[in-house]
Amino acid sequence: MDEKCYALLIDADNISAKYIKPILTELSKYGVITYKRIYGDWTSTQHSSWKDELLKNSITPIQQFSYTQGKNATDSAMIIDAMDILYGGEVEGFALCSPLRPPTSQTPTENDGKSLLTFFPKPTNSFCSLGENYAYEQEDFSF
Repeated sequence: MDEKCYALLIDADNISAKYIKPILTELSKYGVITYKRIYGDWTSTQHSSWKDELLKNSITPIQQFSYTQGKNATDSAMIIDAMDILYGGEVEGFALCSPLRPPTSQTPTENDGKSLLTFFPKPTNSFCSLGENYAYEQEDFSF
């Protein structure tokens, strides 16, 4: 049986580097990670903890300048990339690491037979824990 291919997209503005190992470990249970991308303003010192992890884990940093205070341009860049990857047809699923979980009813993966795993800071105890403050949930839209 062939393994599923996944795209891993990480919001560096809101996700700590200390969670990369449990995220990669969990995602590897589902298939092969063919895209590993992380989005943020790499000119900022805020992301210094990610720099070692990028090299160690072959994660491609995507530069997104913070042009406006309080606006999250990173989310927009992630959405555009996810749509490009989705319609490129090279993956069977996505893993999104962001505190802004997409509402499943509005997720484009539903109509395209793709799996979606979301990793996010845990707001409640209702999700399976990957770490003290981390959780994931899985939605499989392959009917």
